[in-house]
Amino acid sequence: GSREIIQNGVNGLIIPSHDADRLYIAMRYMVEHPNERSRMAAAARPRIIERYDQRFVRQCLKAYYETLF
Repeated sequence: GSREIIQNGVNGLIIPSHDADRLYIAMRYMVEHPNERSRMAAAARPRIIERYDQRFVRQCLKAYYETLF
C-alpha cells in the first residue's frame, strides 16, 4: 500500500482514509508550496523506479507464479 512507498513529508503526504478535510489541507499545501511539491516528487522518483520497474515487477510475479506450480 501507500505507506510502504510514501514517507510522510519526505516523498509525499499520507492522509487518513475518509478524511476530506485533511485531504483538502494537503492538496492546498501542495498547490501553495511548489518548491516543496517538487522536492517531494524528486525524492519519490527513485523509490518508485526501484520498486515498480517493469523488470522488477515481472521478476517478482514470475517467482510468485513458480511457487504455485
